[in-house]
Amino acid sequence: MLISAGTTGHHDMDKALFGPRRARRPNVQQVLAAAVLASLAFLPAFAKEATIKVPPALEAAIEESHEALRKILNGDPSGYAALFADRDDITLGNPFGAFGKGREAVLKALNNASTKYHDGSVLAVDRVAVYGNDTFVCLVEVEHDRAKLGVSSDFAEFAARVTSVYENVGERWRLVHRHADPITAPRPAESMLGQPATAQGTPPTAGSAAPLVNTGSLPPAREVATKYGDMPTDYKEAIQSYFLKHLRYPDSVQYQGITKPEQGYTTAVTGTFLMREKREYGWKVNVTINAKNSHDSYAGFKIYTFLFRGEKIVDARLPLPGEEMIEPTPE
Repeated sequence: MLISAGTTGHHDMDKALFGPRRARRPNVQQVLAAAVLASLAFLPAFAKEATIKVPPALEAAIEESHEALRKILNGDPSGYAALFADRDDITLGNPFGAFGKGREAVLKALNNASTKYHDGSVLAVDRVAVYGNDTFVCLVEVEHDRAKLGVSSDFAEFAARVTSVYENVGERWRLVHRHADPITAPRPAESMLGQPATAQGTPPTAGSAAPLVNTGSLPPAREVATKYGDMPTDYKEAIQSYFLKHLRYPDSVQYQGITKPEQGYTTAVTGTFLMREKREYGWKVNVTINAKNSHDSYAGFKIYTFLFRGEKIVDARLPLPGEEMIEPTPE
């Protein structure tokens, strides 16, 4: 699936992907530079405003970015396109080319990246750090993925270190910068000259090829199975029962899609100066529904994320409330 700003109807396409145009805000590159400096210079005077608690609206945007990652691993770049802000200086860097700056360049980079993956899934996302203030936030993560790369029919597991900058736009946080690359393990100095490292951290010898994946980034299969629990089989029925119990008007629910279970986890972040997170591991299922709210009108389609261990829902991450729910979390 490809997205395009096009040569005609450019403004309409931008509105569809990024929302209405807004007045120009502070330069993103200046904010990004400040966020990077904050992550490196642990100065006490700056620490209080640099390290933040993640508000629910930002957490929802981060979950949306993880869903966008799952989509692009299956050849669909529309998730990231919708999450990026309507800015002339938004930027995107990925392993497949130079940085893209501006709407058209970002769309082009997203389209190109989407052609590299198929049949993919997100195994886990490690949150490394969060810095910023009420307007801009810098998020550092490590993404663990599984997909078929290029024309290969074999699955590969790989990781990417990611830096994302979000801007608070009205009631929603939007991406203004994303940079992802596959460097998640030590590399020798020669790698700066285009000589990729092997899994042992040394340059490949003549005639050899560098591996596509970091073989040490994921635990053994038996450990993974124990860590995430058993995969649910009756998850659709469990989710339908959940909505029957928690929706204000359960008979009004409209289902748009339910994904298959994928290994993952949810996080609860605590702390102020040094943030800590508690992880709940299991099998994640994303559900897109629409339902009526307290005003007897449809709230619009939203993505709900459920975490299963076996047949039990152990956590539920809901989008911003629209008064369609009676109770926000599972019992």
